[in-house]
Amino acid sequence: MLSEGLVLLIGGDKTVKSLIGLRLYPVAAPPEQSTFPYLTYQTVADTPEYALDSKQVGLRRIQFDAFGSNYQDSQNVLKALRNVLDAYKGTLSDSDQTKVLVATRIMGIDNFESDSRVYRSLCEYEILYLEK
Repeated sequence: MLSEGLVLLIGGDKTVKSLIGLRLYPVAAPPEQSTFPYLTYQTVADTPEYALDSKQVGLRRIQFDAFGSNYQDSQNVLKALRNVLDAYKGTLSDSDQTKVLVATRIMGIDNFESDSRVYRSLCEYEILYLEK
């Protein structure tokens, strides 16, 4: 699965690991999470495409949110993520050995959540990959 492979790729990066440890969560962090920084991810669009040779490829848009107790922490996590994913091509280590044709960063936004007093920096990637 693509998500599984991306988690292994991102979580296995030494810089990312030094910043967030194992705090990489699907969709939302657990309610009791109070250790910053951390990273969440979610699929915001998933569209099948077809190549000329009739192989089905997937185009998935994934949003990554870096949360920090200060702006610099959220930015550092996002920078480490970009170093891993920008223009990434290769085979992931998931159970399907998913082949990523290209990962393209398409947008980014900075935010401050005033209720929880947390900084959030997000970016979205389009991942083009071969479906199994």
